[in-house]
Amino acid sequence: MRAFCRTVVLVCLLLACLAGTARAQAVKTFSVLPFEVYGPDKYAYLKHGIQSMLVSRLTWRDHFQPLDNAAVAKAKVGIPASDAEGLKSLSALGSDYLIWGSVTVSGDDASLDVHVLGQDGKSWPKTRTVKIDEIVPSLEGVAKEINADIFERPATQAKTDKQAAPAESGTRNPDLVYAREDPNQPDYYLNPQFRYEGDPESPGQWRSQSLNFPTISMIVVDADSDGRKEVFFLEEKSIKAYRMRDRKLDLIAEYSLPMRTEMLKLSSLDVNRDGYAEIMASGWTEEGPWTIVLNFRDEKFVLVNDRVTLFLNVIQMPPEYTPTLIGQEEGQPTPFKSPVHEVASLEGPGTKGKRLVLPEFANVYNIGFLPQPDGNYFFLTIDGEDRIRVWSKPDELLAVTGDSYGSSPIGLDVISVMPGLGKRSVRDENEEISIYIPNRLILAHLGKDKNYELIVNRNISVAADFFSRYRNFPYGEVHSLYWDGVGLSLQWKTRRLKGTVVDYCIADIDNDGADELCIAVNTYKGMTGLADSRTVVMAYELDMSKTAPVAPAKE
Repeated sequence: MRAFCRTVVLVCLLLACLAGTARAQAVKTFSVLPFEVYGPDKYAYLKHGIQSMLVSRLTWRDHFQPLDNAAVAKAKVGIPASDAEGLKSLSALGSDYLIWGSVTVSGDDASLDVHVLGQDGKSWPKTRTVKIDEIVPSLEGVAKEINADIFERPATQAKTDKQAAPAESGTRNPDLVYAREDPNQPDYYLNPQFRYEGDPESPGQWRSQSLNFPTISMIVVDADSDGRKEVFFLEEKSIKAYRMRDRKLDLIAEYSLPMRTEMLKLSSLDVNRDGYAEIMASGWTEEGPWTIVLNFRDEKFVLVNDRVTLFLNVIQMPPEYTPTLIGQEEGQPTPFKSPVHEVASLEGPGTKGKRLVLPEFANVYNIGFLPQPDGNYFFLTIDGEDRIRVWSKPDELLAVTGDSYGSSPIGLDVISVMPGLGKRSVRDENEEISIYIPNRLILAHLGKDKNYELIVNRNISVAADFFSRYRNFPYGEVHSLYWDGVGLSLQWKTRRLKGTVVDYCIADIDNDGADELCIAVNTYKGMTGLADSRTVVMAYELDMSKTAPVAPAKE
């Protein structure tokens, strides 16, 4: 009997080994060479950007695996001048397929050439001529054609993989869609609630009661240094302080604001380093920019200074990307036509520090930075069309998003246009127009790797795409974006929320020791815009302790 059992075990082990061997033999490899770039130096990033993007898009688990870019570089294989040279390169690399190409930039036009060569000598050349800002979607199309025509990858593979994924242990909250397709990054999920039309009763999310006012801005901070976070809202005529108790927001205190001020942004930072965060509410008066500075102590607001004549904001500044206070004086002929400075002190009218060197039309509210793995960083600005512009240097534009981001209903009426935030009317130079202040650009470490993610909102309205002054958004989302080497790509996003996303942050709103993604939403006013709008806060757990066997498919 024992001999029989040993025989069965040995047979099973042999079958397992044979199955593993067959599986390993079925997996083919491919190598992507850095692309040649012909054009201005500012497009040199495309050399490795296109390489990384194609590696990501062509990887097919258990079927086609890439040779690591570092291994490709170490092999010192040059761009083949012919298929014969390409076959020699394939032999040197030990891959089944070799992919190389070039991009030629002339003005706003780009010519993209991609070449694929197999060990059997079969080649597949492809050429496309596009606008430079259409490089990313063009590469997406090329990658899909390679997958379908050469790798014979079914179009439904992503869906099949998702359906075949084994069930995970533990509680999953269905509200984050994980969209990044990077084979070299460990699979993880933050919160499966990030998808469309989530169940409000499912675990992993929290929704506040409706607050009877529309908010302008929100921050979540431990302002009184008691170890518990407070939630501060800026509304039209006051600043309100709340704290979560018994899963509800309880009003703690309220501070009234001047009647003739258009409020724009709420921010917080311990500027004087006394252990208590300064709460700064910036707005616009007939005399120019105005910011009131408060402390919050013993569950009461305490006035620090109401004479600051700067627009103020807190952003994450390189090289450490720590929160930094920046400010801007009133400009001429438009309010934001002036340099942006770091702010050294909030005494009196405010003391300006070092001037920042920024891209054209950057201002205190539409600027951000995106770190890169090599230690450098990109400049980010949100333009008048609510598109994120990515700059390698203040005068070198790299990419512009196709979708709108950072859109907000918060703004002010001016005669002329603010730099970077709108257009001058072509009908009447003196016509009053509305200028809208973008929402925040937030950097966060939420994945298993050390790369930063860019957290930003996307409000959705068909009418807003046609009418620049229409800002009554029926739906909103929060997206996480990453730099894929060529442009900003979606990594994950929340489910679609009913209403306008007006602010967001990553903070421990429920004081349980773990951060949440906190989103302030103003409820939809209806098609006419006459309905009352209220504030609702959504909080999503950011659970990185579990890993998913297969990442959720990209929508």
